[in-house]
Amino acid sequence: MPLVEIIALAQPTEVDIPTVLDRVALATASAMGCDPGAVWVTWRTLEPGHYSVRGETPEAQPRGSHDPIARISAFYGRSEETIAGTLEAIARSLAGSLGLDASCVFVVYDEIAPGRVFTGGAVRT
Repeated sequence: MPLVEIIALAQPTEVDIPTVLDRVALATASAMGCDPGAVWVTWRTLEPGHYSVRGETPEAQPRGSHDPIARISAFYGRSEETIAGTLEAIARSLAGSLGLDASCVFVVYDEIAPGRVFTGGAVRT
């Protein structure tokens, strides 16, 4: 069960967050070879003044800075190729959905070691 958490500044009104979440989930599932229903994607909007780059704190998403940040957490054991493909899929999907260049997205992949997550009613090993 991959979990993708996105935090970003407020988006323009034409950006539909639920659509972005669906696109990111589908891209993640495709890259990881899993069921899209197994991918969880969340979004948090940062309030103005809560994100600074080079001393700039815009109220909404600029086109060329203040990257949306995505963090994927997934079970340990996937190949380097799958991890790289997943990072790229999330970045491209998120960037495309927000009307940004892929160079304006920051994505981190965190592997969850066996015994380090509780889900489905049990600690997963």
